[in-house]
Amino acid sequence: MAPETLTKQFEKFTAHAKNALFGAFAMAHRAAIKEARDAHLLVALMREKGSLAYNILKVNGVKMNPKKEAAAARDADEHIPPAFDATVRDIIKKAASIAAFYGHSYVGTEHLLFGLVKHSALLEAEKKYAKIVSQLEYILESTTQFEHFKKTHKHGMHVHGKGHAQKQSRGKKIKTTDETLLPDQFAAKEKFPALSYFCKELTKKAAEKSVPFFGREQETRRVIHTLLRKSKNNPLLLGEAGVGKTAIVQNIAAKIARNDVPRALANKKIFALDMNALVAGTMYRGEFEARLQDILEEAEHEDVILFIDEIHTIVGAGSASGSLDLANMLKPALAQTDIRLIAATTPEEYKKTIEKDAALARRFQPVFVREESEENVASMLGLVRQSYEKHHNIVISDEAVRAAIELSGKYFPGRKQPDKALDVLDEAASGLRAARVESHEEQEIARLERERDEVRVKKNSLAHTAEYEQALELKNAEGLLALELAALREASASAPKNAPILTGRHVQETIFAMLGKTTMDDRAHISDVARDLKEKIIGQEEMVQKIAEVVTRAQAGLTPKNRPMASFLFLGPSGVGKTQTAKELARIVFGEGGAGYHQTFSSFIRIDMSEFAEPHSVSRLLGAPPGYVGYEEGGVLTEKVKNNPFSLVLFDEIEKAHPQISNILLQILDEGMLTSARGENISFKNTIVILTSNIGSEEFNRSAIGFFGKDREASLAQYDTVKKSVAASLKETMRPELLNRMDHILTFMPLDKSALLKIIQLQLEALARRLKEEKSIGLAWDAQAVENLAERSKSTNEGARLVARVIALHIEFPLASLVVAGALASGDAAEITLKAGALAVVKK
Repeated sequence: MAPETLTKQFEKFTAHAKNALFGAFAMAHRAAIKEARDAHLLVALMREKGSLAYNILKVNGVKMNPKKEAAAARDADEHIPPAFDATVRDIIKKAASIAAFYGHSYVGTEHLLFGLVKHSALLEAEKKYAKIVSQLEYILESTTQFEHFKKTHKHGMHVHGKGHAQKQSRGKKIKTTDETLLPDQFAAKEKFPALSYFCKELTKKAAEKSVPFFGREQETRRVIHTLLRKSKNNPLLLGEAGVGKTAIVQNIAAKIARNDVPRALANKKIFALDMNALVAGTMYRGEFEARLQDILEEAEHEDVILFIDEIHTIVGAGSASGSLDLANMLKPALAQTDIRLIAATTPEEYKKTIEKDAALARRFQPVFVREESEENVASMLGLVRQSYEKHHNIVISDEAVRAAIELSGKYFPGRKQPDKALDVLDEAASGLRAARVESHEEQEIARLERERDEVRVKKNSLAHTAEYEQALELKNAEGLLALELAALREASASAPKNAPILTGRHVQETIFAMLGKTTMDDRAHISDVARDLKEKIIGQEEMVQKIAEVVTRAQAGLTPKNRPMASFLFLGPSGVGKTQTAKELARIVFGEGGAGYHQTFSSFIRIDMSEFAEPHSVSRLLGAPPGYVGYEEGGVLTEKVKNNPFSLVLFDEIEKAHPQISNILLQILDEGMLTSARGENISFKNTIVILTSNIGSEEFNRSAIGFFGKDREASLAQYDTVKKSVAASLKETMRPELLNRMDHILTFMPLDKSALLKIIQLQLEALARRLKEEKSIGLAWDAQAVENLAERSKSTNEGARLVARVIALHIEFPLASLVVAGALASGDAAEITLKAGALAVVKK
């Protein structure tokens, strides 16, 4: 049983090790022996079930002489304070030394047993003495030596500090006459045990490996000045994700490491708190608080600066029934000004979690970190380029750096620099690295790594079955392979190389792959917008040409950067191709399936404005306000554009929407941005915005322009008259400031006979392709059949929509009947013809 309070020299011992020491104390105490001896310690280790020492001794059949064990366990006067004899003190010193030698943070029973083997003759007579020694050597070198120690943390004993008492204590304190049992090198290694375990020391990491840093001089000075204040010396870095908040703290750590700071900050250590490690394994009430208390006590040291990244996560961290969260525990500690704390979070999270807690918020001094300019980002990437080149074994060109900055800014508007440029550059470099053919040396290195991994797996398997001698042999083999690998890597690094060069083309391909775009070069397909649209959109040549001109200008970069790529208002009767034009334009410009972050979304976003006729329905576009149902789901419009920043947004039948919708459209068309209900800025700068309206459709229906008219010039003159009437109606219905922001207001013409014939021909060709692909049945038709279908599709108010119904009724249904009846089988052909003036589908 471990005592309730241990002297500081035993803070670094595991629960099992403390239990063994106290067991030795207790035996000596009961036997009225002034000093605990090696026999007491051996018996204690043999009784400490679950420890590594217990398992080793049990596996090897080590048993204590019953008389000696009984003598060690005799009752005695409990008021006589026990002490260690010289042998046990040497054992403890050796245990601590061996733990320090192997880089272990704590002393366990395996270390005590190793010390016992080296400084006591008790085990020399054992037949398996050599095996015990080899097993211990293997365990000490193994990476799994502290598995038992981790388990003890879950049962009431946390790992650091002044409050690490076992619940099973009887209230006895250990007294010892020797206060120098731990060697200096081990004690110095863990000056801040809690911080060392739950945090990462940034200054030490910066001293070991220099990381290039550029810019942020003003923010760095603000943080340093705040740290030097007498009160409220806790800077809080506020900035969007990816702007470089953590990098600023790392830069300050590097400055401290190279002594480039004011004298008051010289030799300080910056510890970054690991929240996952802090919370992990805390099941019982008080464990989390005890860990945090240890950290805060050590953070009071004048040489310590604590850094908590993403500090908004501390609110509620560790909280359970009857316990405090980290925020409430931090407030009194920060109020005492004995702790220097640097924190970082985003403005949005700060408002949600920190700002509303006034007592916590006033302990910090905000330091705002804004997104860097492209010039500074270019300088940053120039500094870090060498480290990426070394990691990927390639050469990064200046062109690739410029492309990473420009294209990431264009295609990832929702992310911040320099994070997105670095992300793109790293992704492109890894792609080039993966495509490179490995040299003979690299293949040999890969072979040795596989062989080493196989040896490691076998070694661990033998260790689990307690076959330590064979495991130790494999350990030696693993070491030889490691030496061979190191030599080969060194030779490979020094050998001259013909490294591949990362270009702007590679960066462009990488970004388009990340976005899911189907084409790599915009200009390669945008130049043919008019031709592609004319193949699909029939009878609207003038509209198609105007659309192509605006889109081409946008792709050339000649449109304002703070507006959508293009914006149109489509007018005209139903069925003339307004919605179909929008769909085809989305396919041509943004590719099949969408070019957004999520392939499950489409590059064509359609918003049916008839669903937004009521005032309360407007909020559905932007998202529900805070506190309302659906707030977390986001808005119909904002979420789709956020996930697909490269898309065509169609507001269908805009005249049916509530007038408040105009305010949203004005914001989109004027600034290219829209703020969601959650405060997110959604960019529309890479979208095409199209509004459709049926305003004036009655005028077209009354005039019946174009349908089988013999005088085309008269039809065009009548079209111009109706167009002017529609424009007048439009000005009465829609706000002039909205109309003035459109690139083009296009009035689609009703379909004439030639357009109908082309549409019917296209739909019959599509039907023939489906029939051939799915049933291997051919389909043919003649001109008279097409003329008859056109006559049946004549309508002044339905347009091309009637064509689909006519073909379904007179062609598809008869075809389906023949296939189902077995009259048409695979390899056959069908024909559409006229019989006695009626359409018929027959086997050819």
